[in-house]
Amino acid sequence: MGRFRDLMDSGDLPQEVERAARRRSAFEERVVSALCRRFQIRGSIADLRQDCVRVGGRAWLSLVWWSSQHPSFPFHLEARVIPRVHEVTAADWLQRLTRTEIFREWDDAFSQLPPDWDAKPFGLVFEWSELQTTVVMYNAPPNWDAVTDVGGMYRRLVRVGFFTVEPLVSFLAGLTWSPQS
Repeated sequence: MGRFRDLMDSGDLPQEVERAARRRSAFEERVVSALCRRFQIRGSIADLRQDCVRVGGRAWLSLVWWSSQHPSFPFHLEARVIPRVHEVTAADWLQRLTRTEIFREWDDAFSQLPPDWDAKPFGLVFEWSELQTTVVMYNAPPNWDAVTDVGGMYRRLVRVGFFTVEPLVSFLAGLTWSPQS
């Protein structure tokens, strides 16, 4: 609470909020860029940003834009910057997954899906600085037909469902989807 109160007293809170929003937007744009590269979506980044302005009113590549342009994509994805992700231990993954900050973020994002979502699997994309990579945590079963196993990092059956956490690169490599499908 001390840091928050200091920010409020100093008047820097709006700047901190703006910086956090820019950091999240930049991260989400990197995720969408990775999707575009993997699935060979044609067009320059500038052209794609213009399309984003038409769809969502913002000039950055977002996963909302991605979903609107590619409704057949087999996952709902959300990108978040998760604080303290480096504090999650292997024991947390294996014994206390539902009590981790990562799971709380996944659950929060999942609970905010619109009521008319079409029951696709849901994935939360986040950076894991300890592993120096971007990872995705998703709730699809391992035999789900849109994903082939290319060596996921962690797999854990928990009380609330089956989750896989793996590098974004291997997640995307394992998808059999194409923009024409």
